[in-house]
Amino acid sequence: MPLGNLTDCEKELVRCTREGEIFSFEHWADGEGLTGQARDAARSVDGAVIATLLRGDLCLSGAAPICPHPRGLRAVGIALPGGLDIALMALVAPIELTDCEIHELYADSARIHGDLSLDTCTIATGVNLVDACIDGSLMMYGTRLGAPSALHGLRADGLTVKGSVLLTTSPVGRRFEADGWEAIRLLGASIGGVLDLQSARIGRPNADRALNAARLAVGGDVFLKTSSDGTRFEAEGREAVCLVGATIDGSLECQGARLGGPMAQVGLIADRLIVKGSVFLNTSSDGVRFEAEGREAVRLPGATIERQLTLQGARLGGQNAEGGLTADGLTVKGDVFLAHAPDGTCFEAEGRNAVRLQGATIAGQFGLVGANLTTTKGKWLDLSDTHLSGPFIARSNRFSGEDGCVDLTGAHVHELADQRDGWPNGKSLRLDGLVYRRFANCEYGFRKHWIGQQVPEHLGQRPNSGGRYDLRPQPFEQCASVLRAMGHPIDASRILIDKQRKLQEKRLAELRTFDLVTELWQTFLSSNPRASLNSLIRIRRNWPATRLFGRWLWHLILGLTTSFGFRRGLPVVWFLGLVLLGWPLYELAHANRIMVPSQPIVLMSKAYNADDPKLPDGYPEFHSLAYSFDVALPLIDLYQEPFWQPAGNIGEFSKGPAWLTGGTVRFLHILHIILGWGFASLLVAGLAGLIRQD
Repeated sequence: MPLGNLTDCEKELVRCTREGEIFSFEHWADGEGLTGQARDAARSVDGAVIATLLRGDLCLSGAAPICPHPRGLRAVGIALPGGLDIALMALVAPIELTDCEIHELYADSARIHGDLSLDTCTIATGVNLVDACIDGSLMMYGTRLGAPSALHGLRADGLTVKGSVLLTTSPVGRRFEADGWEAIRLLGASIGGVLDLQSARIGRPNADRALNAARLAVGGDVFLKTSSDGTRFEAEGREAVCLVGATIDGSLECQGARLGGPMAQVGLIADRLIVKGSVFLNTSSDGVRFEAEGREAVRLPGATIERQLTLQGARLGGQNAEGGLTADGLTVKGDVFLAHAPDGTCFEAEGRNAVRLQGATIAGQFGLVGANLTTTKGKWLDLSDTHLSGPFIARSNRFSGEDGCVDLTGAHVHELADQRDGWPNGKSLRLDGLVYRRFANCEYGFRKHWIGQQVPEHLGQRPNSGGRYDLRPQPFEQCASVLRAMGHPIDASRILIDKQRKLQEKRLAELRTFDLVTELWQTFLSSNPRASLNSLIRIRRNWPATRLFGRWLWHLILGLTTSFGFRRGLPVVWFLGLVLLGWPLYELAHANRIMVPSQPIVLMSKAYNADDPKLPDGYPEFHSLAYSFDVALPLIDLYQEPFWQPAGNIGEFSKGPAWLTGGTVRFLHILHIILGWGFASLLVAGLAGLIRQD
């Protein structure tokens, strides 16, 4: 049957397609003996012939239409300088082009029955598959698409592929590459199988996006990772990889990938991403790190991950980055690991917010192990308002930079499984509102140190932005509550005592701002009555400062005597100390004839005033220890205080030190009585629960 005006190469291509054979241009040209320019000229094929053939209506010399074999068109080594236009066509057979040069493939709204395979091809202008439907798979092993000046390498908005999309390295080691203002664009595309871009290189530093796959739906896994031979997946552009609103029924695997660059805005942007498997942004098995650079390295706000999120050994952000990992409102139904890789490579994140997971919900554990976080006047880790159903593991971490903090404000954690080296040094923790149920490490020294590492503004040590001194009591109360529930009541009380001491320091800092103590001292030392009166009037008018001073003084007394009500038996120690201090005083006073009988008839008797004083029969002998106890607690009568008292002077028989006078002993006697009553009252009030512990 005559084949009209087709070239010999095109005739052979049509025959092979009809018979189901593979057309190899090199093999055919060798058989025809073509060389040089003739060989190059014969290589060119008219795209209209292929389009008409695959549509099933190629009629030659009035014969019946040629029906392609079910295997479709399979050609190796041909050139399509005019491109291939199959837009709006319904092809009855698949296409398999290998090692071909194509100016452009235009297939918008096309329907392809079977696979579309463009392996190791070079397509200068790019591939257009907008709203196309491929019943099989889309395969481009080792293909090179577009150019740096092109708009797109692959433009496939609304593409439907019932199989998989495989844009990866060819079996002979040729890498898939795509260039263009948007190298690969898959907006709203639907893929029934996997999306595989292992070891691909897409985009350029000055491109808009390397992979734009917003609202993409994938029925299997998405592979943007290093291949087994160590070739990395690389994506560069202002937004290197965009998966905003995408849905992935499998996992997202980016092991060893490199996304973005120093000039990028975002390395991976995946707001509202839904992944029904896991997300792996970690070091590959052969030690190639996952790296994402940009003003925001990885964005996952509002994303949902059904299994785990792993960033083991990853490096995120850079020196001028706003965020390393930003995932506000993230939902993970498994574990989250920001940890070192099995080979020891640490997880690194750098930015004003190195790791930010505000309001995230994590059903498993959160592991921050072997991480290196860097920030300057920002946050190393922000877990504020996060709900963590598993343990929070923090150990062997490094925190670099200046004025950073770890923010756990309002977070809910099941268990704190932390160690001292898991937290930054210095006052850099925000713990107000953090709620947890248990500790893995209940050591009091560690827990006291941990709470003491809060930012100074929350400990009342430095005024906040409003100029006020503010102590946040909730972290102390929460820690004490957990320690008490875990069977450590003494340590719980010690934590609450620490809280009261911080409150005392806060009030003292507030007093310094009023400068009330200095005013009182200067008034006391002043020799000018009028100036002293004016100073007292100023102090009286400054009522808040006066009231604060009274509260501080009362709080100081409670702290010294009862440890703010938590050690209710402590007044007993003070009372016994008072008695023991009074014992030698009264003994010395009695030896120097300053302690004398309180009954005048005994005091004036000749027997008592003799060189060897004697008491009448039946008069109680003086016992200094019993007298000290009787004076301190008059409710108990030991027959000492009613019968003995300090004299008004030393007396003629005194041989004591110069300070030992009747006036001194009387003053100390009165002070002894006042302190004794005070300690006794505090003891009774503490045992009765009248002294508040908050």
